[in-house]
Parts: sequence; structure tokens; C-alpha cells
Amino acid sequence: MSNPEIIENQPAEQYFASAGVSKHDLDLVNISPAHYQAAKSAPREEATPAMKIGTLVHTAVLEPDRFEESYIIAPDADRRTKDGKAAWESVETAARDQGKIVVKPSDLQNIQGMKEAVFAHRSGSAALKAGGLIEASLYATHESGVRLRGRPDLISKGNAIIDVKTCAKGAGGKAEFAKAVANFRYDVQAAFYLDLASLVGMPKEAFVFLVVEKEPPYAVAVYQLDAESIEAGRQQYRKNLTLLAECMSFDEWPAYSSEVEVISLPKWKLNQLAEVSA
Repeated sequence: MSNPEIIENQPAEQYFASAGVSKHDLDLVNISPAHYQAAKSAPREEATPAMKIGTLVHTAVLEPDRFEESYIIAPDADRRTKDGKAAWESVETAARDQGKIVVKPSDLQNIQGMKEAVFAHRSGSAALKAGGLIEASLYATHESGVRLRGRPDLISKGNAIIDVKTCAKGAGGKAEFAKAVANFRYDVQAAFYLDLASLVGMPKEAFVFLVVEKEPPYAVAVYQLDAESIEAGRQQYRKNLTLLAECMSFDEWPAYSSEVEVISLPKWKLNQLAEVSA
């Protein structure tokens, strides 16, 4: 039994405090079980300014009707002065009490630019207009016995899961974003979310990235990850889950090897040196 749960409108704080292994957790296991265990034992870090901007971008794109009520404009004051510090503290207290995010006018301009670019993009706007469950919390038990949790950006009423990604100027092109998929294990995310959606009774076939650059011209691209890449991600996360289940069973959390290992320069560096010396 997968014991599936779908919780709509669950506050993010409750989701992150809930039991279950997420894709981010598996990224840590992939480094080593010790890294995962250390992160789980530490207090959850506060959201960084970049993370808060990312949250606002998601709200602007996925829930535009809620966007205006999700932020407070930062004061035009120097935090290094006494009056400026007091002004910032007042606004930050109000934002915390109201569950809002303080945003600088320049950042707000970029967020609005990204939003407009997404809805002006034919495929991007079509993917969003289909509607569906926005940031619903999914929970299910994997066959390994490990409880999983995930919070997809949008489980479409169609046949796809939509994931909104922001990136730097020039990083949204096909070749560059393919590198990001590899570097940040987005293939693992795709397989993990698709399988989790199936476990909770909402099977989808496609995983789609809606990519928008964070600076003008706020270039937008929509990519569907192919089946081969999704299967590669599936094999990776299942390997991570198997290791995690073993660690949980024995309560042993190893880091790197305890043996002396031989290490060498990467192939690309050896080839580079060979070309220089030729």
C-alpha cells in the first residue's frame, strides 16, 4: 500500500516540516548518507533573498490573481542608518505578520517582466491555462518502504506536470538548459514527481519545464524531457532510495569511502593538457 495523500493549499512551512523523503533529500543522499543525515539533524535554514524572489516568481506565474497580495514593497531607505534600519524592521515585521515577502522595486520590475513574458509565450501560456493542482503536497510510501513527499508546481488537468524554472540571461537556451538538467538532477526530479503522482492516483505521462530568464528580454522556453532521460532519472532516484532504506534499517550513515582510493585528473583536463603539449 502506498498510503497516498494529496493535500491542497498546505502551508509551505507545514510541508517542509512533514515526514517524508523529497527529491532534495535524495540529492543529499546522492552525495552521501552522512550529508543527508547531517541536514536532517540541523535546523531548517531560513529562505534566502534569492529563494524569496523565486517564490514570488512562482506566485506571479502560477497564481497571478494572488500575486499583488503576496508582497510588500521595500522602503527606500539606507539600512546602514538608524532611520533606515528602523524603516526596514517595520516593513519586515509587517510582512512576517501578514505572511508576505518584502521585495525591492527593481526586483518587482523583473518579476513582472518575467510574468508578462511567460503569458506572452504561446506554449508557456497554453501550459498554464490548462489549469490543475498548484503546489499540492503529495505523500505516498514507495515499495522500498520509504515515505515520499513532493510538491510539484502544477499537476495539469492535461497529461503533464509543469515545473517553472528561472535562470540567468542566456541560460534558457536548449543546450544550456540541458546542462542544467544534468547538473541539478532535474531528470531525477521529473521521474520522482511522475512516479509520485502515479502513486497518489494522478498518473501523468509528460514532464514539462517552463523556463524563464531573470533579466530582459526575459526569454521563455518550454521543454519536455524525453523518455530516455526520465528513465535515467528514475534509475538514479531508485538507487538513492535503496541506499537510504538500508541506512535507515541499520542506522548507519556513511560518508565517503574509508579506504585509500586512486584519483586522477578528469578526462577533459588530460585531453586539454595533451593538446597544449602536442
